[in-house]
Amino acid sequence: MATKVGPFGSGGGNSQDIDSDQTPASLKKIEIWSVNGSGGLINAISFTYETVGNDDTMSAIWGTDKGVHNRISIPSHVYVTRLSGKFDSNGVKSLTVFTSDGTTYGPYGDAASGKDFDIPVVKSAIVAFFGRSGQVLHAVGAYVVPKSC
Repeated sequence: MATKVGPFGSGGGNSQDIDSDQTPASLKKIEIWSVNGSGGLINAISFTYETVGNDDTMSAIWGTDKGVHNRISIPSHVYVTRLSGKFDSNGVKSLTVFTSDGTTYGPYGDAASGKDFDIPVVKSAIVAFFGRSGQVLHAVGAYVVPKSC
């Protein structure tokens, strides 16, 4: 069973979540659209996850697919161990993704300003996301499942 952690960000935008009939098992791909550097932010996120039934499910694009487009492909033997970033009253300012093989992706957006958030997991994996979006990604949270490490 997946546990929700978060969301972190502003109160704007519309609620975004995965289909409640599907149980996420692993993340396969994350796409992030951002404006990088001072004053930057996360415009959008989308992701593909594998369900417990081994079906690949792709989320919609949460936000606006403008700015620098970053694709993170996660190999089958690797999992996401941490998501960190910053946010302010306008939304998510930056995101950084960490994986079990020691790879760090990002930071994307403006990592120099805003309030910090961090979702580190121990003996668990981040397998999907939820949050709020409008023209930008306003807030993001993670689904976490136990992982045999």
